Amino acid sequence: MKTPEYQKRFYRDWIYPRNLYRKKIIIGETDLETFSDKPIDEKFVTARIEKYRRQIELYISKDERFLTALKPLTVELSAPQIVKEMAIQSRKANVGPMASVAGAIAQFVGKDLLLKGLKTVIIENGGDIFLKVALPVKV
Repeated sequence: MKTPEYQKRFYRDWIYPRNLYRKKIIIGETDLETFSDKPIDEKFVTARIEKYRRQIELYISKDERFLTALKPLTVELSAPQIVKEMAIQSRKANVGPMASVAGAIAQFVGKDLLLKGLKTVIIENGGDIFLKVALPVKV
């Protein structure tokens, strides 16, 4: 999960959200841009990102193949839910589990925000998007 340098997300300059709150949060290589119907609690989102990153990193420390595999892997039954979800999705696409890391973090943080009562949540993370909206949006 280490990247040598930051890569500007130029496509974010093309986004014009109407009636949505926009927030950018960067933790390590995780670079989220969020849009929501209410202001998000930045401390909450930061804590959730750190939690999920920690779970993935801890799992990698137990099974280094998880980081470098180019094919799907079977994970332990005791693995954190985010790790299990990454393994499931990587199997569907026939790729290694880390191919799904950006989407998994966006999805898990997005669902956490929905549980906090937000109705509209859009999270973009490196081109992977979690989207839950009540009205049509153009993507």
